[in-house]
Amino acid sequence: MSKELTKNAIEGITPREAYQISLEYFKKLYNNDYTNLVLEETEKNKNFWLITMSYVDLIDSQFKEFGYASMLNRHKRKYKEFKINSKTGEVISMKIKTYQQN
Repeated sequence: MSKELTKNAIEGITPREAYQISLEYFKKLYNNDYTNLVLEETEKNKNFWLITMSYVDLIDSQFKEFGYASMLNRHKRKYKEFKINSKTGEVISMKIKTYQQN
C-alpha cells in the first residue's frame, strides 16, 4: 500500500481507506484496461469491509464493437466486490458481483 493506514485497535480502517485499498488492488491487476471506475457500495460487518466497484472493460468493449448485436451493450458495466479485513486492511478476496436487470 502506498499510504500508511490510520489504524485504530478498536475501530479499524475507515470506509475511505477500505475503498482506497480496493482501488489500488484493482488498478494493479487491470492496468489501463478499464474506464469509468465507480464506487457503488460499502458495507461493514464485524470483521470486514465489502466494497463494490463498477467499471467498463475496455478490452471487452473493443472486441464487441465489431458485432451489431453488441452495439446495444457496448458499455455494459461490470462489478467487483472486494472483501477487506477491517482491522489490518488486507485484501481477502475480489469477486465478480452480478446484478439482475429489472
